[in-house]
Amino acid sequence: MDEKESLRLITEMIDAARNRVRKGEGNISMAWGYVVMLASLGHFFADRAGYPAEAPYAWLLIFGAILYTLVFSIRQQKKDRTSTHIDRILDHLWLGFSICMMTIGFMGAQMGNASFSVIELFYGLALFVSGAAFRFKPLIYGGIWCWIAAWVSLFVEFPYHLLILAASVLGYILPGWLLNRKAYV
Repeated sequence: MDEKESLRLITEMIDAARNRVRKGEGNISMAWGYVVMLASLGHFFADRAGYPAEAPYAWLLIFGAILYTLVFSIRQQKKDRTSTHIDRILDHLWLGFSICMMTIGFMGAQMGNASFSVIELFYGLALFVSGAAFRFKPLIYGGIWCWIAAWVSLFVEFPYHLLILAASVLGYILPGWLLNRKAYV
């Protein structure tokens, strides 16, 4: 192997690692999208049906998504013996995102209706950065979609924030589905 072939091989390996999408990469995104959508809609319809005190219990669905995420991540780590610098950055991004979401969840009463806009802003940021890391435009567009939803939710009354949140997670679901189609590892 001469110098040019070696350099070409190294470049190909770096590009493959940079653009690597693991099989099932979109599963967590889709799971969270569906859970948030169901919880938002459940909360909205329970509130509209005259059960405002019980409506927030719809968010207990999130514990199923947390369990799914933990099991999926542990299994993925066992399969995947190598991790790239981008993988580690994204792991930290999503861990930080999760901590922010838990904090917002606990502060929701103090934040009032603005909490839904803040949640959508964080959704957008995490998707936008992940899309840049994967070089996957649907995730970037999903992030932008969440940011638009955050702005729109500023101009509507409370129960309709839930509908906007339910619509905003399409920015998770559609790119997750497309990521799984793109996966080749």
